[in-house]
Amino acid sequence: MTSGKKVKRIAIIGGGGPAGLATLRVFREHISQLDADETWDIVAFEAREDIGGVWFRSSATPPDSNEPPPSAIYDCLMINIPHPTMSLHNFPFPPSTYLFPNADVVIDYIHSYANHFNIRQYIKLNHKVTRAEWNNPKSEWTLNLSTGETWKGDHVIVASGHYHFPRIPSTITGLKEFKNVIHSAWYRNATPFKDKKVVVVGGGPSGRDITADLVGSASEVLWCVRTHTRSDKVENGLKKRVALKGVEVDGKVTYEDGTSDENVDWVILATGYEFNYSFLPQIVEAFPPSGVLFPPALHNSKYHLYPLAQHLFPLPPPPSQTTTSPAIPPSAIAFIGLPSRLSPVPICEVQALAAIRLFQSASDPSLVDLDSQRRKLLERRNQILTSNPNAPEEEILAKLWHKMPDLEQYEYRKELVAFAAGYDDEKIKELEQRGWKFEDWVVEAYMNKDVLRAEWRDVEACGEADEYVRGVGTSEGWIKLMNRLLERAKRRKGELAILEEVASSNVMYTSP
Repeated sequence: MTSGKKVKRIAIIGGGGPAGLATLRVFREHISQLDADETWDIVAFEAREDIGGVWFRSSATPPDSNEPPPSAIYDCLMINIPHPTMSLHNFPFPPSTYLFPNADVVIDYIHSYANHFNIRQYIKLNHKVTRAEWNNPKSEWTLNLSTGETWKGDHVIVASGHYHFPRIPSTITGLKEFKNVIHSAWYRNATPFKDKKVVVVGGGPSGRDITADLVGSASEVLWCVRTHTRSDKVENGLKKRVALKGVEVDGKVTYEDGTSDENVDWVILATGYEFNYSFLPQIVEAFPPSGVLFPPALHNSKYHLYPLAQHLFPLPPPPSQTTTSPAIPPSAIAFIGLPSRLSPVPICEVQALAAIRLFQSASDPSLVDLDSQRRKLLERRNQILTSNPNAPEEEILAKLWHKMPDLEQYEYRKELVAFAAGYDDEKIKELEQRGWKFEDWVVEAYMNKDVLRAEWRDVEACGEADEYVRGVGTSEGWIKLMNRLLERAKRRKGELAILEEVASSNVMYTSP
C-alpha cells in the first residue's frame, strides 16, 4: 500500500446472504473504479459455514430451543414472485429455469453469482459479529467476533436479514401452556402432522405454503386469517377460520368471532419475524418516544427501525433541536434489506449503490442533504397516518413503516438511484444506461405475480412445466412465457365459469 493513500475500512455484517453478496459486488465494482490515491478495504463477516443466508438450508433445532434454526426454509418452499423480476443485477437465472423455482435452485443461483463475480475471497465464514459499537470521539467502529478477533474500521453495513427471530403473538392466550405449538421457522414438512388436526395462523406466504402442504396429510387443517370468513365447507380437510384468540390445554381453540373448535393437536404460527439488533448496543430496543420525530438514537420496535432516511441510514435531529451528537452518525452505518412486501434482491442492490454515496459523505457532508431527507421522512409518516386514520398511531407507524406494497417499491428504486446520483439528471441517466433501470414489463409481471404463481402451480401439476420453459432465457422469452400463462389463466377462468353455470342449472344434459 502506497504511503499517503486514503483508506476507507468497511465491514458487511451478514455478508453471506443475498443482501450481503449483492452489496459486496456493488462495492467491489465501485472500488475498482477509485482514483489511485484512494482505496476501500471491504470485508464481509458471515456467521454460518457457507453462503446463502436464509436460502442455505439447516435442520430444525428442537422447538423448545432458545435459538431458532439458522434457516427457516421448509421443504416445499418455492419463490413467490417470477424469478425474472427478482434476479440480481445483470445476472439472470439460467435458461429453462422454472418460473417459480424451489429453494435448491435458488441456492445454486446464489453460489453461481458469488463465483461469477469472484467475491468469495472477501467473505469470512464462521465469523459471527457478537458486538458492534461506534466510538464517536474516534469516529471508529469496533466489532467483536465469535472467533475472539476484533475488527476496527470506518463504516458498517448491516445485511443480516430479518427472518430469523420468530414473532410470537402476545394477543393469543394459552400458547405457553399448550404443548404442541411451533413457529413456522421450525416447520420442514407435513410428516409430523399426518392424521393430526392442525391450526395454521397467518395469511402470508409461509402461512399459505404450509397450509397447502398440510392438506392431504393432516386429518383437518384450520387456517386462521383475520380477513377470513368462517367456512366449514371441507376442501380436502381444509377449513377457513378468522383470527385465533386463544388455545386451551385440552385442544380447544377459540376465535375472534366467538366460534371455537375442539380436539386440536397442533398450532403452527406463521406469524412472521422480529427485527433484532442485539449486537448493536447503541440501538434502543423500544418504540420511538411519543411525539419525538427525530430521536438522537435509533429505536427498534421489533417491527421497524427508526429514524432511518431512505430506510437505509440514521437520520439525526436538526441541529436546532439538539446539542448532543447522534449515537451513530448518518455516514457510519447502512442497513440493507429492511423493506418488505416487494422484490427484495433488486432493492438491496440499489440500496448498496446509495450507500456508496452515503459513505462518501463522511468526508464531504454536502453529498447528502439531511434536511431534504427529514422532509421525506415526515411525508412518509403523514402518508401512513392519513391512510389509516382510525388505527393506533404508534402501532400502525411501526407495522407499515418498511412495507412497500405493489408499485411503491419501484418509486423507491427510482428514488435510490436519484440519491446515488446526487439528484443530478445527467448522472441518473448514466446510471440507468449502466443497467440501473427496471423495465415496464418487470412491474407488470410483479403485479400479476399471484395469478402467475397459481397458474404455474397448475402447469406443474399437469406435467407441462418443462415444455413451457424449454430454451427460454432472454427477457423477451420470459415475457412471452408469462403472457402465455396469463392467457391460460383467463381461458381456465372462462371454462370454470361455464362449468359452474351448468352445475347450477336444473337442465339435465343427455346424449342424443
